[in-house]
This record gives sequence, C-alpha cells and structure tokens, in this order.
Amino acid sequence: MKNKNLILLIVILLLLNFFSCKDTNQNKKVSIVSTMYPVKAFLESILDTSIQNISVLDKNIDPHIADISPSSFEKISQSKIFIFLGSGIEFEEKNKNQFLNEAKNSIKIDLSKTLEEKYDPHIWISLKNLKNFSKILYDTLSYYKIVDQTTLDENIDLLNKKIDALEDSIKSVIEEKRIRKIFTDHNAFLYFGKEFNLDLKTISDNEDEVSVKDLKNVQDEILKEKIRIFFYTNPSSENYAKNFESEIKVKSLYINPLENPLTNFEKILKFFRNL
Repeated sequence: MKNKNLILLIVILLLLNFFSCKDTNQNKKVSIVSTMYPVKAFLESILDTSIQNISVLDKNIDPHIADISPSSFEKISQSKIFIFLGSGIEFEEKNKNQFLNEAKNSIKIDLSKTLEEKYDPHIWISLKNLKNFSKILYDTLSYYKIVDQTTLDENIDLLNKKIDALEDSIKSVIEEKRIRKIFTDHNAFLYFGKEFNLDLKTISDNEDEVSVKDLKNVQDEILKEKIRIFFYTNPSSENYAKNFESEIKVKSLYINPLENPLTNFEKILKFFRNL
C-alpha cells in the first residue's frame, strides 16, 4: 500500500511539473531583437503587446564606436526574429560573425536587402526605405504568424499612411519654402537629401573638432551658398549652431539619428513649417 501511495505521489508531482512548465512556455513572450534602436522604435508601430521588442543598442549609444555586452548576445540567441541593417555600420560589421552565429536558430532579416541602392550606413533616415522595411517586416510577421493577422493588417495600414503623409507634407513644405540646401555636422542625411532633391553640405568629413579658421570658412560658404538651415546630430555641435544663428542668421535643428525615425521626420516637418 505504501508503495502504491508513493507511486501515486510521484505521478502527481510529475504532472504538476509538466503543466507548470507548459504554462511557463505559453506565457513566455516571443522576442524580436534588432541591432539598432531606430528599428525597434519603428517596430512599435507594427507589433502588439504579445511581442517582446528589444534592441541591442539603446538610442544613446553611438553605433560607430559601440561595444556589445555578453547579455546582448544571449538575447539574440533567444530571439524568434533577429533584424540587422546590413548597411556597413561599424558595430554590426565588427560583430557580424558572432551575431549570425548567435542567431543561427532565429529568423533573420537583413534590411539592406530591401534597397535598390546602398551608399550610406544610415539607411533608416529615409521615408522611402522605411516603406521597404514595413513590407519585409509585414511579410515575415504574417508568414510566420507571429502577430495576430487582423492587428498586423491594421497597424501596417496606419503606418504606411503615416509614412505617405509625411512624405507628401515634407515635399510640399520644401517647395513652398523653397528649401534647396542644408548644412549638417554629420553625413547622416544622404538618403533624405536625395529623396527630396536637397543639396547637403557637411562641416567636416570626420567628427573631429572644427578649428576657428575652419568655422570661419564654413560661415563664408554658408553665406556664399545662401544656406539658411543647419542640422546637427551631436550635442557638442550646439556651439556651431548658436554661432551660426547669432552671426549669420541660420536656423538650426538638433536631430538624434538614433531616435524613432518617424519622430525625427515629424520634427523636420515642423521645423520646415516654422521657417
């Protein structure tokens, strides 16, 4: 009798353990890991709360010099989908082999494969490219049934309408305000410039401090070219912005390229309208 009771107890414990593990697995969220915060932020417009949306780098970490923590590699290995730019940005290139090794069991999306042209790492600063991203993300999420299809259809429709509206509005205000040239502190806006036929000029090809002499040359060029807009991406460039505003009446806008790309385009649109 004692043996029977012992066997029964063991069976009950095994069943409890089985159903406990099953509930844990069911409650565990599917994770999507992107290398860059702007992609994660863009995905928020598409996903629902059932998905764990993660980025390897936060928006305050410079991808040109970033190092990756061991915990980030672990997140990649546990991801259902791993998304990377594939555009040649430094930290991806440096860690490419380990990224792909950790993501060997994940569905992989190379966003650069959606582009007709690839000539700059900052491929997310482009409304045209964002449209391409939304398509491959939709196709992948739909094919693998990762998000409720009705929710996915509604979110993608709203997202694409928002992108189209931003594109039309920016194009319209550029024509209305006759914006032709923009000065920047960093070559992050090449796709944006090409899409809207803007002539972009950069203070320096590298991100070293600009000398007083160089700054005077920049001012002279701005005056000569009749440029009235300065985009800066580095907070340290605020001194240039203040100098340009006070000395030569240039309007400046700070843009963090590592923010949500749609938010940045909304900032640009608002800035242009207020010129």
